[in-house]
Amino acid sequence: REIIMGNESSNKKTHLELLAGEFNQMKLKIRQLIEALQAQHELFLRMNDARLQVALKVSALAEGSAISNDSGPISPDKFDLSSYVAIQAPFMTAKKTYADRYLKHIVGYAVEWETVIIGQVTGSLKQARGLRRDVDHYQSKVESLTVITNRVLGKGLVVNTKLMTRSLRNEEKHQQSRKEYDMFADNLCIILKEVTTRGWENLHPILLKLVEYDISVGSNESKLLSNLTPVAESLKSIANDYGLQSRSGLKLLEQGTPLQSQSSNAGQVEIQDSSPDKQLPYEQKESYGKKDMISGDYGALIVNLPIATLVNDTMAEEENDRMWIRISASITIIAVSSICLEQSTPSLSLSISHHSVR
Repeated sequence: REIIMGNESSNKKTHLELLAGEFNQMKLKIRQLIEALQAQHELFLRMNDARLQVALKVSALAEGSAISNDSGPISPDKFDLSSYVAIQAPFMTAKKTYADRYLKHIVGYAVEWETVIIGQVTGSLKQARGLRRDVDHYQSKVESLTVITNRVLGKGLVVNTKLMTRSLRNEEKHQQSRKEYDMFADNLCIILKEVTTRGWENLHPILLKLVEYDISVGSNESKLLSNLTPVAESLKSIANDYGLQSRSGLKLLEQGTPLQSQSSNAGQVEIQDSSPDKQLPYEQKESYGKKDMISGDYGALIVNLPIATLVNDTMAEEENDRMWIRISASITIIAVSSICLEQSTPSLSLSISHHSVR
């Protein structure tokens, strides 16, 4: 207001103004920290609920399948820790407990810190501005009365008692107000210096509590989620039994059919056996595309290859078949022609059946 009206005070203390600016910046940062801590606490609660919802949806999809026991029932026994869903109840309880502690000991401390400095320093800054305005007020009155007194003396007149008394009274008030303001401002500068330069000492407990919180939560989660190790082993065993890979089902869908097929000798589609004993073990990739020693087929082994590789390999095999057919046909024609020449046969009827050499 003083700047807008063009009557900015000449009694402002530069050092106090600088420290007040630093304090206001610090106060803003504390408020932003509190908002971030509160947002993180809310996120803890939302993530906790979302984790349970994911587990329940997985359980609903897995119901009645080979992995239903590992996903777990939607309403598990509270003492059961043998499935993915079952582990969520104690996990949620632990997370909720830690979230409550986070709110009380970390967010609460930051809020208290803000409350204390606002209650003490902000009020003191407001009081300092009031004292400075008193100085400005009495200074203005003294200056005004001085002008009047000089005007009277300039005219050769005697200053009346009333004007002199008024001038002396305002001069005393001006001196007293300046003394109070100077003393208060000096003490406030000490406080502001202490608050701003040593503010990290109040931040230290928050940082320590954050570190301890992460350590405690991480340790507890690791211990609790270690109960899922048997579930992971069971799922890997199922993957081995059914010849599953991380994207095998999606790749079959991308091919347009869930069945593995290849061309038969008669030009028809021959459905390949996809039972567990014809599939690669889980995570075994070095034999993809090689001939299956059990069934003698290739199709059961190439399901885990990318689609482009499957198409290229199939085209290469068909080209090899056609090449062997042409070679076999040429050999047969030459052999029959030699026999016919020896027997002087006038005509020759040759029939070559399509067959696959593998």
